Amino acid sequence: MNLSSKILSVSLLLTSFLVQSQNYKQVTSTSKLFKVSVKDVLGHIDKSTESINNPVKCVNDFQKAYQVLYNFDSKEANLPGIADNELTELVTSSFNLRLKIKDKLKDLDINHSSGEACLSSIKEIVKALRYVEDYFIEYQYKRSGRDQEEFITLSGKGIHFLKSNHYNLNDYNDLISGDILITRGNAYSSAAIARIGLDDYQFSHMSLIYRDIEDGLYTSEAHIEIGSVNAPIQVHLDQNNARTIVFRHKDFALAKRASKFTFNHIKEHKKNHGFNIEYDFGMDLSSNSRLFCTEVAYVGYLNAAKEMYGEALKIPLYKTKFDEKHLKFLNEVGIAVNDSTVGSFETFGPGDIQFDSRFEMIAEWRDPTKLKDTRFKDAILTKLFEWMDKENYYFKTSFGNKLKNNFAWLMRRTKLTSSLFGLKNKFPLNMKVHQMNLFVNLDVVGEILYQELERNQLKSMAPLTFKELYNILEDFRVKDFALYKKKKRKAKFHRIFHKMK
Repeated sequence: MNLSSKILSVSLLLTSFLVQSQNYKQVTSTSKLFKVSVKDVLGHIDKSTESINNPVKCVNDFQKAYQVLYNFDSKEANLPGIADNELTELVTSSFNLRLKIKDKLKDLDINHSSGEACLSSIKEIVKALRYVEDYFIEYQYKRSGRDQEEFITLSGKGIHFLKSNHYNLNDYNDLISGDILITRGNAYSSAAIARIGLDDYQFSHMSLIYRDIEDGLYTSEAHIEIGSVNAPIQVHLDQNNARTIVFRHKDFALAKRASKFTFNHIKEHKKNHGFNIEYDFGMDLSSNSRLFCTEVAYVGYLNAAKEMYGEALKIPLYKTKFDEKHLKFLNEVGIAVNDSTVGSFETFGPGDIQFDSRFEMIAEWRDPTKLKDTRFKDAILTKLFEWMDKENYYFKTSFGNKLKNNFAWLMRRTKLTSSLFGLKNKFPLNMKVHQMNLFVNLDVVGEILYQELERNQLKSMAPLTFKELYNILEDFRVKDFALYKKKKRKAKFHRIFHKMK
């Protein structure tokens, strides 16, 4: 689901639980107690994994741990007092804990409301643990000077590349047919897609690995700009994503057949029609005439299971659902839901595969130099959606931008100008003008808020946490709104994104 820097989508509010824990030590400004507190939380979560088959206890335990992790801030952390080997131990322990949670998911029963609540709490704690790991990795690599290195996807040594002990994966060369990669791109669109459903994730794109006996590794992928393609693995590596996880289905034969089906499906369409399968903005799993990124893996496993076992295998186990509050936004993005269908519509978000117990997580890689950027963009898009929900904010496209976007849309449909201005690989033919308006507005507003976060980060000795980022953004919104009421032209983002009447 990667987009160009001008093609953007949407975010969902990061839920903050109100449950307060009485079982943890009060966090003070000393690094020692901060370190001990994180260890205590990890220990609590470790014990809580045993309650996954007890949904009510599961919710209570995981929510308490989530709230403690969420409430840390950079001033309390005092990271200079924590040695590198201690940070490494915390990151590794957290990763192994997430592997344990993944394994325990096979015991989860969501056939009742308490089971669904347990799953939601698990999703939140997994996300929180990953962000804590990000925080420590970013700081450790910057302190040691490793932030000056060049990081290659699924390569290298250090805590930015963590692996399961059950598999022998040294780098991307050890990938096999049927492996699923979920990744996080670098654009605002990537942060937006990661947070498009009721559950917000940290991943925006999915690729299916195919290993050709003669030509080596390929990925099968669907991109908004160009549709579905098979490409050598190097093309994927050159995208320089911020993070990547490798998932492997437990049935290796099925996985191999799935990758071959998808590879051939994409290849034959291009051969027979002369163009790529178009991108599916509607995220509709019921038809494969158009494909979105996760649907590439979905159709492969669906049809491979039919061929091998006589019945379809539908992935993932738990699908993305949407919030009715975001109906207008979803419609503008291209998802065809309404008041009566939005509650029942389900699709496949890239992050959903994390919680499918039929797939094992075998490795996770991050680019330490991009963790701050992804954290900023996640915080921005989370707040944008919060303001839409609670303050009735929405985007207003200026007359000038409407003209420019309409012109680009028309030029894309003219063969000569589309080629001349390079529009072919930026805007697909099935993208509507209102989608272009929305994506460009997101880009503009996001950059304004990003600069405000950057200005505040320069004043801090340690990376700002989500709690701090949210407070900065809220304060900026209030001040900019006051300026907007007095002098509209001087307001920064309220001219584009403001309260609707």
